[in-house]
This record gives sequence, C-alpha cells and structure tokens, in this order.
Amino acid sequence: MMATPAPASTMMWNLEFIHPHRSVQPEDWFAYQSHTRQAAEGYAHAQANIWNNRGDLVAVSRQSIAIFD
Repeated sequence: MMATPAPASTMMWNLEFIHPHRSVQPEDWFAYQSHTRQAAEGYAHAQANIWNNRGDLVAVSRQSIAIFD
C-alpha cells in the first residue's frame, strides 16, 4: 500500500512446526500464504501457513514488522 519501497525489520517472528509430519526431501517445494492481520502507523502483524507439496500443513508463522518510512 506504500507508494515506494521502504526499509522494514522483523520485531518478532514465531515459527511453529506441526508434528508429526512427513519427511522433507531436497526436491520438495512448499506453499506459503500470508495474511496481514493488522497494519497501521508503521507496524504490521502477519500470520502465515506453510504447506508441503502434498498439501499437508507443516508450519504456522506469526510475525510483527516495523516499517521505516
């Protein structure tokens, strides 16, 4: 939503792996879908899901971001 790129920094990042899950192979790919829960006045809070190439949820991510403009 910004007019130009701006520097940003992660303030907090939590990555939770779902267990048990299938073994990961070097040729496997992952899907990442992020949803910004709130963003205002230079701060954003995002939540994401990460799936393996079989469609299994393997991790959940939560992140707080500061944007310097």
